[in-house]
Amino acid sequence: LNDRSVLAEAFRMLCTNIKYSLVTQNSKPGHVIYVSSAIKGEGKTLLGLNLALAIASFKKKVLLVGADLRNPQLHHYIDVLKKSKGLPEYLSDESMPWEEALYEGFSEDLNVKVCYSRQMPPNAYELLDSSRFEEFIKLARKRFEYIIVDTAPTLKVTDTMLISRHADLTLFVVRAGFTEQRLLEYAKQLNTSKKLPNMAFVLNDVGSGRGKKYNYGYEYGYGSK
Repeated sequence: LNDRSVLAEAFRMLCTNIKYSLVTQNSKPGHVIYVSSAIKGEGKTLLGLNLALAIASFKKKVLLVGADLRNPQLHHYIDVLKKSKGLPEYLSDESMPWEEALYEGFSEDLNVKVCYSRQMPPNAYELLDSSRFEEFIKLARKRFEYIIVDTAPTLKVTDTMLISRHADLTLFVVRAGFTEQRLLEYAKQLNTSKKLPNMAFVLNDVGSGRGKKYNYGYEYGYGSK
């Protein structure tokens, strides 16, 4: 919270905008925020991770969920045992207690729990469409103030649209110098058709140098109404 870097300040601004966006959106406990994009490579997973840490720095209880079952990436950023059970195991095993899918993701911040999707199930669509996923979200709302969900890119698979009804806010990530114009038009159509609820755009990698792979900056705003 005391970090004065440009990146830290960008996430403080993002948190503030998210807070105002959620004021009139949800009367239920817990706020569910989806982080998605059109294609992979636009930075959604890393943004979701940093957003979870930023919100937790304000002493909020946060759950970070890896719900991109077809191409899970979250475990690459956080140490986790190879055989750790996560979201796919919970969704496919009705006898598995919910708590077994949650882990301490960051030893220095106990306000953040993580639910991974390390394994890639062959039936991702069916698992997400099950009552178990809805139950997972209901349980998460009761225990956490914010649930950050890293979802699948929307262009090639329908997984994110399938579970979109559970979101209070959808952050759609586009990357400067990477996202093509046609994908921006596609994203605008998603917003206009309201296929993703309460959708807002996050422009990633603003002003970064060409030679710096992870020099991230962020801007935030709503799409065309």
